[in-house]
Amino acid sequence: SSGINAEYGDNKITTLPGLYVLSSSVAHLFAALSSHPPLYWCSLEKLRFVNLVMSVITFLVMYTIFRKLSRRLRDEPGLGIQPIHRTCCMMNSLVLTCFPLLYFYNLLYYTDVGSVL
Repeated sequence: SSGINAEYGDNKITTLPGLYVLSSSVAHLFAALSSHPPLYWCSLEKLRFVNLVMSVITFLVMYTIFRKLSRRLRDEPGLGIQPIHRTCCMMNSLVLTCFPLLYFYNLLYYTDVGSVL
């Protein structure tokens, strides 16, 4: 039977199955919205696309964090720190998103990209 057996666990797996549960959920969602079965949405390219989408989300989350920190520093009395320009926040977010550990796993189906979120 195809499905997730939550009672069975492999003690050799060291990571939680979050990426696999997310991918399975996306495959079932797309299968419900299309005429293709869930296995069609589980090809290697489509599964790797999940990591690419998570990389974009990571960039957006980091950008939001930088912008909020910039506003907080600007509004803090007595610091005299100029707010960080929007372009600088974008570039810092891009640099962190392209950090080697994340960059090399962007094009693989691996859990590191999602674990940053």
